[in-house]
Amino acid sequence: MKRPSKRFEIKFAGADGQGIPLIADILAEAAFALKFRVVESYFRETEVRGGLSTCEIIICDCCEIDYPKAQDLDVLVALSQEGYDASIDETSRKTKQIIDSLHVGKIGRISELFLHPLTNLSYEKAGSEEYANFVALGLAVKLIKFIKDRTILNLIKEKLPAEQREKAAKAFKEGLKLS
Repeated sequence: MKRPSKRFEIKFAGADGQGIPLIADILAEAAFALKFRVVESYFRETEVRGGLSTCEIIICDCCEIDYPKAQDLDVLVALSQEGYDASIDETSRKTKQIIDSLHVGKIGRISELFLHPLTNLSYEKAGSEEYANFVALGLAVKLIKFIKDRTILNLIKEKLPAEQREKAAKAFKEGLKLS
């Protein structure tokens, strides 16, 4: 496992109700369990449901995190067009973009692109579209490389209600298979 020698930044962006804070919390806790310094920041529109929801996670083991907002995104995960549109200006040529092709149709700045029907894969593997966030988390963990799959699976068991654990784990494992 290669540890990052600098700040590592990931942003999850989507619509409220897509479980963005949940997967961000799981990823942040996994990094913290591996003794990284971790900072999370959230943004959520005030609409009851369906408004913009974003979470940024900064992970570092080489220095203190003195600014809690992303400055040079390594990974952007976009589960909605609104989330993508609100985040694309924060990307650079090096940003890896994980995009749900079912909900994001208009793609702007292109860097390394991972375009998959995450919602459809969630339905096929977990029996419900509501686990698309875990498919995205699986692919993100695969790209990050320094977070252990087992740590995420243990956190899924710990954080989710019993009736959701198996489906979330299946969706996560499906994301690990993507490229």
